[in-house]
Amino acid sequence: MDRGRHQLTTVVVGDEPDGWATAGFTVHDDCIRIGSTTIVCDPGVGQGIAAVGIDGLIDTVDGLPIGLVDAPITPAAEHHNRVTGFDHLVAMSPSIDRTADALIDAGVKGILNFAPVRLDVRDAVGVASVDFSVSLEQLAFQVSLGLTGSLDER
Repeated sequence: MDRGRHQLTTVVVGDEPDGWATAGFTVHDDCIRIGSTTIVCDPGVGQGIAAVGIDGLIDTVDGLPIGLVDAPITPAAEHHNRVTGFDHLVAMSPSIDRTADALIDAGVKGILNFAPVRLDVRDAVGVASVDFSVSLEQLAFQVSLGLTGSLDER
């Protein structure tokens, strides 16, 4: 593993494991293994992501505990959609600016902003914003004209 990068090892979510099984994942002892990451289903923690384990990091970022998470080692299983790992993790926040500042303080180098507001990070990190309403409008226009393929390629 590249020592300059951290590995997501565990995600504790407030889900019932049945939903994951219905989506085609193999559930073992209320856990799902995706690549090198174990998803722990614990409805007792409330909704959403309750904690994440990232090797080499122990901290709290804007109220989300990051660190060592005790989880059983679950055997990896092939998923019918060929899911092999994570490339990003999405967490919701009531204050995007506060969360961005906390992420920057924790060493994040780039933020993909899905919030419908401009994110002011004072040039501290790279930011790319996605406006779902514009994308949805473009897609609706494409469908209404009967166009197929990607408009991004035109």
